[in-house]
Amino acid sequence: MKKLLNYKSALLGTFKKMGKIFSKIRNYFEESWRELKKVNWPTQHETVKKTAGVLTLSLFIALILGFLDFGLLQIMKLIIK
Repeated sequence: MKKLLNYKSALLGTFKKMGKIFSKIRNYFEESWRELKKVNWPTQHETVKKTAGVLTLSLFIALILGFLDFGLLQIMKLIIK
């Protein structure tokens, strides 16, 4: 009988700990959701405009690096011959 009471109290203690953990997880998501509601999201026009800018700049840098790589390769070929 005494063992059974020990098991019950241990089980209840475990459930209380799990309840606290799940409560903390739920609290985390509730706070995150509240913060997301406060965010000033960009409009679709702003998003498209900034995305186009990033893609243009990336392409420009890729072209510069490509030409630089090609030029240095040609110079190395001349040096090696």
